[in-house]
Amino acid sequence: MKAAFRKMAFAGIAAVWAVLWIPLTFLFVTVYVPAKAVPCMVRRGEKKRALVAALCATWPIWIAALAVD
Repeated sequence: MKAAFRKMAFAGIAAVWAVLWIPLTFLFVTVYVPAKAVPCMVRRGEKKRALVAALCATWPIWIAALAVD
């Protein structure tokens, strides 16, 4: 009985991890990283790349705006 409970607990934790980890990793790579790179690009004088990175980092806002509309 104890082994079955542990197996189910592990399966539950693995399911939650899989459901949350993949979207959070995707958001980190597509939003946080470009947003943190913008000040460095501006300091180096790469204004066009900074603008593109800033626009890329705001994609969740645009998707939400389109979904509400």
